[in-house]
Amino acid sequence: MAQGWFRRPFRPQVAPMDPAKIVPEGKIIPCMWEHHPQQFMCVVLSSQSFFIATLIVNCRHIAAVRRRPLTMQRRCYVSIIMLPSIFAVTANICLLIPRTLDFSQFLQTCYQAHAVGTFGVLLFSLLSHSAASIPVEEPCMADGSVGPVEKIVSALAAQGPRKHFAVPPIGCCLAPCLPRHNLTPFQLLLLFRCIRQFTIVTVSAAIVSMEVVAAEPPHDFGDIVETVQFVTVKLSTVVAVSSLFVLMNTSKPLLGHLNTKFKFVAIKCTILFELLRNAIIQTVFNYVFRGAHPQCIEPQQQQQMFWMWFLTGWSVVLAVLIRKAFLAEEIEPVSPLLDYGAGHHQLFLLQSVHAGLGGGQPGALTTPEIETKRASGEV
Repeated sequence: MAQGWFRRPFRPQVAPMDPAKIVPEGKIIPCMWEHHPQQFMCVVLSSQSFFIATLIVNCRHIAAVRRRPLTMQRRCYVSIIMLPSIFAVTANICLLIPRTLDFSQFLQTCYQAHAVGTFGVLLFSLLSHSAASIPVEEPCMADGSVGPVEKIVSALAAQGPRKHFAVPPIGCCLAPCLPRHNLTPFQLLLLFRCIRQFTIVTVSAAIVSMEVVAAEPPHDFGDIVETVQFVTVKLSTVVAVSSLFVLMNTSKPLLGHLNTKFKFVAIKCTILFELLRNAIIQTVFNYVFRGAHPQCIEPQQQQQMFWMWFLTGWSVVLAVLIRKAFLAEEIEPVSPLLDYGAGHHQLFLLQSVHAGLGGGQPGALTTPEIETKRASGEV
């Protein structure tokens, strides 16, 4: 029986199934066609329709994005746009080949975490790009140069002190107690790491869970590992969502023209949908299949397959939402100072860490130094 990666097990409220009637995974589809032909055809036709619609929307969107200049913004857009297609393809394969259920959920979880991390990188890149046009009054580094983190902090400080952390889901309750202040380089980098940790924690938990589930014989501490992973991933999700809220609230004056609020809604819906999916699917499944006697597969696996069918429909909604949020027309040409195409994110993160935490440590690349090396052909 397939189990979801580091998720609490489903508890379907339907009649238990006679173990003698459970068929091997390779014969599930013929069994479903024999006992439930109408429902089987409905699931196949609807899932294929959702699958094709998702691919059409995504392919047209990616084609429009690829016609824009090659920048880091374009690369991030393509990575995020691919999320609905990954959902649709893996869910559709799982419906046709039930034995791929665990691996499909693993891929969905990993790519969703990658998309959230990419969105965090995209926000910092856009902030760095927007802050480049705002002059910095005082150099923040020891050698008198200004790095991207300092430019962002200076641009945000020009908007005046604000309650940056008075945002949902936790900070809004403490808003009356929080003082107005300017964001520091350390706080800015901390926000980035709080978003990035979601990718690391989620993928690591999925890999550990895969090892535990696939172990033969099963580990005695499997339930303990599952509980620890469940709590860890949920806490990581809350931290990531809170950090995105803070970053969106902070960057609103600089990135309001890029419709970042709609982008945030698209990403947040993906995270919250995954966070609440057990409760949603369990409620819907128990209502639709109330009083039904399961055939061919156990109720728990049937509910997981129902989730995969539901995910194909959600992929269409997510594809349309992402198309409206991440417009191809927003992708700007290469900046001579801040965007170096495929290698921009390495330069940005390297300089961010040195400038924000090292205070101009030896070997740290500054923007003028990068320009000089680029002009001489070294970068």
